[in-house]
Amino acid sequence: MLDKLGWKKYFGRKRESSAVPRPTYERPAGTTAVEDRQVEQFSADAATSLIGPLYGLPPPEVDDSELEERVQSAGRPSESYRGQDRTTVLDSLALGALWNARVPLHRLPEELLALVFAFATDYQPPRKPLFAQNQTVGIRLARVCRYWRAIIFTHERFWTTAIVRQRTEWLRLSLSRASNVPLQLEFHHLPTLESVLDDIVPQCHRIRSLVVAHDVLDLVELNSPPGYTQHSLDALYWIVENPFPLLAELEITYLSRPISERLCIVPDNYPRLTKLNLDQMFLPWSTPLLSRLTELTLRGGCRLSHPQLTFDAFLDVLENGMQLEKLVLEGFIGAACHVHPSKRSRSLIVLPHLRLLHIIESLGWVDAFTDSVQLPDCGSVTLHGRCQEGDFDGTPVSLRRLLSRQGDRIRREFSGCGPLFVTSCYGPFLQLSMDSPFNLVLQLSQIPHFRRDDVFTSITDVFEPSALTHLDLSLDIFQTTRSVLDVFFDSVPSLVSLRLKQMPPPYSQELATAFIPTDLLDALSVMSSGNLRCPNLTALRLGPYDWHKGRLADDLHSFLCVRSGLGAPPLQELELTVRWEEKARKMAKAAKYCRGLEAMVCVKFVLTFTDRWGCTLE
Repeated sequence: MLDKLGWKKYFGRKRESSAVPRPTYERPAGTTAVEDRQVEQFSADAATSLIGPLYGLPPPEVDDSELEERVQSAGRPSESYRGQDRTTVLDSLALGALWNARVPLHRLPEELLALVFAFATDYQPPRKPLFAQNQTVGIRLARVCRYWRAIIFTHERFWTTAIVRQRTEWLRLSLSRASNVPLQLEFHHLPTLESVLDDIVPQCHRIRSLVVAHDVLDLVELNSPPGYTQHSLDALYWIVENPFPLLAELEITYLSRPISERLCIVPDNYPRLTKLNLDQMFLPWSTPLLSRLTELTLRGGCRLSHPQLTFDAFLDVLENGMQLEKLVLEGFIGAACHVHPSKRSRSLIVLPHLRLLHIIESLGWVDAFTDSVQLPDCGSVTLHGRCQEGDFDGTPVSLRRLLSRQGDRIRREFSGCGPLFVTSCYGPFLQLSMDSPFNLVLQLSQIPHFRRDDVFTSITDVFEPSALTHLDLSLDIFQTTRSVLDVFFDSVPSLVSLRLKQMPPPYSQELATAFIPTDLLDALSVMSSGNLRCPNLTALRLGPYDWHKGRLADDLHSFLCVRSGLGAPPLQELELTVRWEEKARKMAKAAKYCRGLEAMVCVKFVLTFTDRWGCTLE
């Protein structure tokens, strides 16, 4: 049988190769078992040792009826191993390999199958995994069968990406197999990058993407970023001082502080650069750089390589970024400009392709930016202002300040478009966000003399309250005065859904006394004139609050009875989260006590018990 099918020589080669010991690797200090498995499984030695039927060969011409008869007579290979002689086992394996080779997918030409694999590998997940690995789609395909493995190993396009920590075998393997295609290299350990410069320097003319960033594994295991020496900084000097004619994406976020002005980006060295992500680096703020970028991220301590600019000069350069789709500036405007500008009279700068805008600066610089650059109408916008003494000059704190003269447009076009999420917790911090029709996040931090009453005035300043239908509040409601609650809920007659999550300060004694806020329930019930407040309210989500011997259920029952007496329709949804600190066996009695609430809800009633740390109790 083996001689007839012509596979005896392959099994003979396999027997000869089985006597050769498999290469072993010693794990260098600081590497992981994941890297060991990748290198050992896909190294050049491991690839050439895979000898067997159809490895890298097209399927043979065998009559289907004869093949099926032989397979059925031999049985499945896994059922023929035990108690059979060697000839029978090899015969079964050969038949199985032939049968797999005859499936329709394996009859495709190698070039066409490689093209199908290429379409699969072109897809990239929208977010990088927490621990980046060399687990590309092509490598996963190579584990299906030997024929696919041969295709993956012999086509360059599947070996263009290498993620390097402290092992370099994978990098050298990729460089040897992808000899004529653009490369995407990612380094998470600066000394390792310096150690392979001799291999990388000859390839700089075909590097398309280069990333030098901290490794999450280092931050988790070492609790601090890996160190670097003056000698290992030579690798970064090589990146910024040498030309990369094909480089389209550059990210350098490894440094923890500015080191030297020698670490300065030179735009002429990267004529095709479109994506730039820097931290703690120097760069020129110039038209040649901005005019061709589609993504620009400057975080941390990025500095100018030339003297500071006026804000007008800064905007004149930014105005040339017509191709920008993503712009993230964290602390860069204040470092690049030397004086706060006065209010501008010229028209807003429009970046037509901008879809993601994140600005994190002092409140004055955010105000100046939004006074000069038009916010996009779709995508994602985050404006974070760090407050200082004198920013509000005794006036109420308001998020409207972040929008400057664009506040009227935002209020007019986006009020009532989607749910509104408000967070104010853990110190003088206030955030307002909405996710429809685009993701808008407004944040104020380090607010001097902050009061919880300012939360509700900020909502009405930014959006038209009469159009508000869905509201999600995460704050310490006990520090809000009743008069402010009355005024606010009078202004939101269209409110349909309300969620209130109690957020006391950390390590506060209020953790033990989180009673349901009766002022809030009273404010949702009746106006001073005796009329019903928020008549369209159909969904209410509250918690976590203490059970307090049934007082929580009693207060909610009274609230629902008052609204029903004023003619309000019954709630469609009621979700209640109870923070339980009594004995577990009493939870069943508490749940039974809440059946009166369930009877007053039309569609959905959800009761959840949690401990004081927020973990759900069964």
